[in-house]
Amino acid sequence: MPVAVASALNPQISHGADVITRIDYTVRDPEGLADLQQLAVGQINAMIAELCRAAQIEKDAVYKLVLAGNTVMQHLLLAADPASLARAPYVPGFRGPVIIPAADLGIAIHPNGLLYTLPNLAGYVGGDISAALTVLDLDESDEIQLAVDIGTNGEMVLGSKQRLLCSSSPAGPAWEGGLIEWGMRAAAGAIERAEIRDGDLAIKTIGGEAPRGICGSGLLDLVCAFRRAGVIDASGRIGELPKALAASLPGLQARIRPLGDGTQRIALAENGQETIYLTQKDIREVQLAKSAIAAGITMLMRSLDITAKDIARVYIAGAFGNHLRGRDALDVGLLPAVDESRIRFIGNAALAGAEAVLLSRSARERAEQIADTIEYVAISERRDFQDCFFESLIFP
Repeated sequence: MPVAVASALNPQISHGADVITRIDYTVRDPEGLADLQQLAVGQINAMIAELCRAAQIEKDAVYKLVLAGNTVMQHLLLAADPASLARAPYVPGFRGPVIIPAADLGIAIHPNGLLYTLPNLAGYVGGDISAALTVLDLDESDEIQLAVDIGTNGEMVLGSKQRLLCSSSPAGPAWEGGLIEWGMRAAAGAIERAEIRDGDLAIKTIGGEAPRGICGSGLLDLVCAFRRAGVIDASGRIGELPKALAASLPGLQARIRPLGDGTQRIALAENGQETIYLTQKDIREVQLAKSAIAAGITMLMRSLDITAKDIARVYIAGAFGNHLRGRDALDVGLLPAVDESRIRFIGNAALAGAEAVLLSRSARERAEQIADTIEYVAISERRDFQDCFFESLIFP
């Protein structure tokens, strides 16, 4: 059982909100890689100090550290050149696992303490997925199962003990509020839930505070609510409510505001003297994000020659997955058309897996065995990926 928990934002954000921008920084600036490494090490040391204070132990009492991060983050921490991850065929500089003295990186635990990094599975399927797989049973199951980590990069694993495939697809920052006109991270005041109630839109914000913007879960809720109400059509276009519904949803009808370019937007809430809107462009960003993940999953399904009915369970991992509703994910076409009862939300599975590896040699050996046997599918190289991606833009 954990004796202390700590978390922090990644300070590398000062050199880019996404990993590609950070890789570019290491290419443009001769000191870029060392700079990003020191930022990561500094934050890790700060968190170790916080944990030790909470657990009332000395840092010298810590003798082992397990790292489960995405492929780029593991490269940056180990000062391994990540440039190959920014160009085709996106091959990592190392797969691992890597075991080195923590002191070699300046990490402040016992002088003889060791750092263990979970193995990377591919260019954009990292140690965080290796960790998650150690606490799932995909590699031991007779049934076909799907695990998806939804974020800026969608990572997915599909299969059973017979054959296990993995891949990734760049979903973009929409799930974190990026490229959304009123988008924001999941913080106080962010619209996190939405539904149509009593003929109008009802929203819930984080902390119950005055609305400040829209976070990822709220964005998906809004799109689903308006899609179900008929405000958004299958193509993603915002339109007028059907006449049969307009009379019964007068509050919702009043929220649809035309723009001079012929498009429309939807008024959500007031923010001081400004109005928070969901725009046509916002909906397009949702379509691009969900289509990238949906098409990636479809490519894995085609590689196994299966359909949605063959998938026994779907595991949703990652921070965004904690706030996702299964019905929403199905209604927008983010996931294959499985029965909602088959969907499981597993939270921070990477952390659970890292804890298992930290405490158990058998868990570590299992993670390494999975990494040795799993097959990577380069979906972007498949000739049918682009067609599948464009087909997935449509809402069911």
